[in-house]
Order: sequence, then structure tokens, then C-alpha cells
Amino acid sequence: MKNNILLYILWAGLLFCGCESDDGRLDPTYADIDWFAIQPSDDPLDGLRYDIYKNNRISVYYNDTIGSRYRGMSGYGDSVIHHEILDLCYTIEENNQTVEYTLSADRDKLYDAVKFIQQKVIPSIPAVAYPKSFLLVKELILNTTSSTTMRVGKIWTAMMTTAIGTVEDIQGMTADEQDDFAAEITGEACGAYLSKNPTEQVESFYALSEDLAEWEDPEAGHSIYGCDMDNYYADPRGTHPAFDIWYGFGFLAPSPDGRYADVDEYTTPTKAQDLAAYLKATFLYGDDLDRFRENMKKEMDEIIPDFLEENLDEDDLKDLTEQEFQELVDEYAEYYMEIILDKYQVALQFTNELKAMSKK
Repeated sequence: MKNNILLYILWAGLLFCGCESDDGRLDPTYADIDWFAIQPSDDPLDGLRYDIYKNNRISVYYNDTIGSRYRGMSGYGDSVIHHEILDLCYTIEENNQTVEYTLSADRDKLYDAVKFIQQKVIPSIPAVAYPKSFLLVKELILNTTSSTTMRVGKIWTAMMTTAIGTVEDIQGMTADEQDDFAAEITGEACGAYLSKNPTEQVESFYALSEDLAEWEDPEAGHSIYGCDMDNYYADPRGTHPAFDIWYGFGFLAPSPDGRYADVDEYTTPTKAQDLAAYLKATFLYGDDLDRFRENMKKEMDEIIPDFLEENLDEDDLKDLTEQEFQELVDEYAEYYMEIILDKYQVALQFTNELKAMSKK
């Protein structure tokens, strides 16, 4: 017992000493600094940012350096200044070094972008899924290490912030375009929340697509997510499932990060992309399944004909009349629609549950 007491005393002494500077003074830890606090301002843009923070506790930034603190003098007699910077490379899953961005200096367009966040984005996001902050940027470049998949992005979710790209374009968007963009941001935010707080229901959502893939070896543990698809593999072979258009696996669209996004060659979305796409749809259409179905059918009517011409035997198509070909398109669309509506209704349940949680 005596030895334990002596050890506790020694340990406490080491902790005390560790917090002291060389001259015996206690150094500040800066642990009590709230870097995300927005201060009141008479400036119209910064005043609007403060209103959002005051009412919603969400910080909106247009600069990635969100604060600075003097931390004393270096051994060379220079001032040591710490700059707190929003790092887009750190996500919930990894340290991702493939994101670059350009900040905007147009305060007039930034004001409209912040107003858009205040009026259209925040009211649609369930409070439980609020991001820590938004960083508004002029241009957001994703997949920067790949010349074949590098692209301009609209949204990127990092650990401490959600970056919103193309913010200078918001001012010129129509009301419908703004609604669509707001739903996309909301879907991304809710998807990020569900990814951080996974449930059996979320895994069941992914399973709806996993179960549709036909593999040569069903026990091999392959996933349909993030999978390169090529109609060369019409039948399952190795790590390639039997080919179908993305609708056939319950996806609303191919991955934007794939090398190709054609009806005969594409990459399936990641789980995060799939979930966010469906959540976006639920915020646009809600319980109006007829309107969702109508818009999906319009899209399918443009894509399925190309898919059939690329993937079916020419001899099976050449004798079809225009009406017969359209009937074939409708038959495929009806089959795919049933798959997609099943996933939509599960995603709608997620949305309604998040809204209910926010009201408690």
C-alpha cells in the first residue's frame, strides 16, 4: 500500500512538472479555446455568419484559417503564432490527400452564398445531422492525384467541416437549381451522420444492392460498391459480377469518380455516395412517390435505349418497330423502378427518423 501511495505522488509530480515552462511558469494549454465561435460583427457578411452561429451553432467560413493565437517566444526570440486551419484532407475514414480548393474573394457573391446556407440549407438539415461547420470555396477539386478521375466537386465532407464548392455560382442559380443544390448538401450531411452512427437498418439498405449482384463465387466476399463494371463481363467472372446498368443494382447513378460513366462501362458508387444520393432524393420528393417515379422514368427514357443498343444482340433489335422498342424500354424501366423504389422508401424512413430525432 505504501508503495502504491509513493507511486501516485511521483506520478502527480511528473504531471505537474510537465505543464511548466523552463522558467517554472505554467504554460497555457489553449484547450478552452472554442475555435469555431463566430464573433459579432457590423460587417454585413460577417454579421450574417454570426446570426447563423447564434441561432444554429453552425460556423460558416470563407477562409480556411479560422483563428490565430500568440503562444509566446521561440528560443530564437521570435513570436510563436498558432493558426487554426480547417483541414479538408482529414475525413472520418482516412487522411485523404487528394483535395484542393480555391477560396473566393468576392464578398458580394459570398454574402448570397451564406444567405443560401441560412435560408435553404440549414432549415432542411435535421438538427442531429448539423455539420460542425461549412467552408465556402470558389472551386473544389477532387481526386487531384489522378489525371483520369480528377474532377470539380460540389461538396466534400471532412472531419471538422463540410466544404461547399462553386459558391460564386449560387447567386446566378434559379430557385429550382438552388433547391436541388440544397437537397444535395442536406443528403451529404445526413449521410455523413448515418455513416458515423451506423445501424442495422443502414446496413440493410446497402444489402439491397449487394443482393442484386451475381458473382461467380458468391462466398468470395466481393462487394458491388466501388466496383468497375464493363459489359465485356456479361457473365460473372472472377471479381466482376454479371453486367447490368447501374439501375439494375439499385443505384441512381454511377460513381462520379470512375474513369468512365457510360452505359457499357462505369464504376458503381461507394456506399457513402449511394446513401447520399437517395437521401437527396427524399429531401426533394418526400412522400410524393409519384413525382419521384415520374422524374426517374424521364431519366430512364434517355438512358435505357442507349443501354439496350449497346448491350443486346443486334439481331434481337433490328426487327423491332419503334413502338416495340419503346415497349421494351418501358419493360426494363419498370423492372429497375421496382428495385429503386424499394431503396427510396428505406432512405425516406431514415430521413423521417432523423427529423423526429431533431424534434426531441
